[in-house]
Amino acid sequence: MLAIGLGLWALRAPDPDKPLARVQLSDGRLLQIEGVSYGTNHVIGKHSAVVERFSPWLPAKVREFVTPKVPRSEIDLDRPKLVVWVNALDPKTGQQVDCQGIRVEFKDEHGDLFGEENRHWFGHQAYWRVGHEFQAFPRQPREWTLQITPWRSNQTTEVKLANPFRATASAAWSTKPLPQSLRVGDLDIVLASLARRTNGAPGKYWETATRYWEPNWELRRRGPRVTDWEDPEWFAEDGTGNRGQFLGLHAPALRFTARFFPRATNTTATVVLTNGPMTSLADKSATNWWNVATRHGSNAIQILGLFPAGIHIFSDGVLQTNPPVAMGPTMGGAPSGWVGSSRRLTPSRVQFWNGHYSPGFVVFAHSDTLPSRQRLAIRLRDNHGRNWAAKPEPEGAVHGIHPFLVEVPADVTAITAELIVLTPVEATFTVETPRLAD
Repeated sequence: MLAIGLGLWALRAPDPDKPLARVQLSDGRLLQIEGVSYGTNHVIGKHSAVVERFSPWLPAKVREFVTPKVPRSEIDLDRPKLVVWVNALDPKTGQQVDCQGIRVEFKDEHGDLFGEENRHWFGHQAYWRVGHEFQAFPRQPREWTLQITPWRSNQTTEVKLANPFRATASAAWSTKPLPQSLRVGDLDIVLASLARRTNGAPGKYWETATRYWEPNWELRRRGPRVTDWEDPEWFAEDGTGNRGQFLGLHAPALRFTARFFPRATNTTATVVLTNGPMTSLADKSATNWWNVATRHGSNAIQILGLFPAGIHIFSDGVLQTNPPVAMGPTMGGAPSGWVGSSRRLTPSRVQFWNGHYSPGFVVFAHSDTLPSRQRLAIRLRDNHGRNWAAKPEPEGAVHGIHPFLVEVPADVTAITAELIVLTPVEATFTVETPRLAD
């Protein structure tokens, strides 16, 4: 027994590190800032290979003993970003409590606010944390001012933190006056002007009221503005490395990039790859398998079919007709989206499942990432020649599965789904920002 006990002690993680800061919030919680990290792979907490690989087969008391007090959490991102890791305590008992329901933002020396882009919640048996993700933040100060506001009280608390990722210089860019334009094919992309705006609205207590410069974009063909292209997807960059839409008002120069995609109903600027058969919408519970395969360059693409409302579960991009796990929509979440589950099958193998839920019919397509920022789209056509764009799932694709939500007028009884490719036009302009009196 002594040998077993020593072995378990050796496997147990050390005590948690001291947090960077603790601050009492206006709602009574004691918020701990565990740490900050920058890059694409973010890791915090202690890792236990024994718990990770053998947890399902360990006795409960043994599992509790070897589980780290501060468990490991990990976030993988596609671009380098900053993550602020927080947890919360009950100040009376010292026990962990839920740390959600707060707005976190940075304030710079000009009073400009930089809000979080995303939140990542991690729940463990007796430990909860959130990683607050920032694409833009004050990069040059030696010290940060971080503001935390509980949603329930809307009273802000400030805390000071050292900036370990300080940018000591800002890029010197050559700028041109507005308006600026670029010809792409027979289209002219125009950055006409900048307008001072503030993000957020009075009722959106979860959003940071960030001041920023909003670009006025135009897309023209030989003079007139076009109407068969989507509004632009745009972002700005400053000389310190920030990227996003809400970069404050005080950067001396900004570099704006806009990307315009043709509407799915634009028959002249889109390429049809293939289509499914004409399919009736009369039976709302019917599953219509099409399994239509095609190629686009080196990419193999498939339209799986038209599926009814509900949840459909995939594993590694393959639809599970009899899945071993049950899932449901996110409570209080969006009308459609993705949920996930995993199960350790053996000490060396974990299987993951992803479920997509929707309130109505959905078309699923399978494809890897397309080249040159191209996108897949579904154009729906009825037997009278009318057409509509199926709505891409706002949460995007998972493991190559692209959901498209079917939203058509009530008098449409049958549809044909055309799989099409959207190729964008793009331009980048560097401008000197307006001078501010304040």
